[in-house]
Amino acid sequence: MRDAGFSAIELLLILAAVALLAMFATSSYRQYTFRVRRLEGRHLLLEASHAQERFHARSRRYAYGPDDELNTRRISANAHYALEMDMAADHDAGRGFLLRAIPQGTQAKDVCGELTVDHRGVMLPSRDDGPKHTNGDCW
Repeated sequence: MRDAGFSAIELLLILAAVALLAMFATSSYRQYTFRVRRLEGRHLLLEASHAQERFHARSRRYAYGPDDELNTRRISANAHYALEMDMAADHDAGRGFLLRAIPQGTQAKDVCGELTVDHRGVMLPSRDDGPKHTNGDCW
């Protein structure tokens, strides 16, 4: 006859199952937080891009940097991304721009890395590790 309760093997099996579920849940949550924080970087870029277009409509050139009357933020709302502005490599004298959202802190571990948008509306992640991490996954 068996006593009431669990055997040591039964407890070990339950603990192993719980540990396995916790491992999958933690990994999924981490990927989810990277994806949600990426929205912050996208918002920062699109906000700056719209500011550039408004500046271009008034001045017939793009601004050289965020201090050039753009009135746009340099850091995203929760400080997960920092904004950098450059003149586009193929356009000088204010005829093009390149905006980069650079991940900060733990967001720097995201597979997409920097997000960029230029004056033509081309949106790219800077780290492209193959078909898995293409523009559609990052934007």
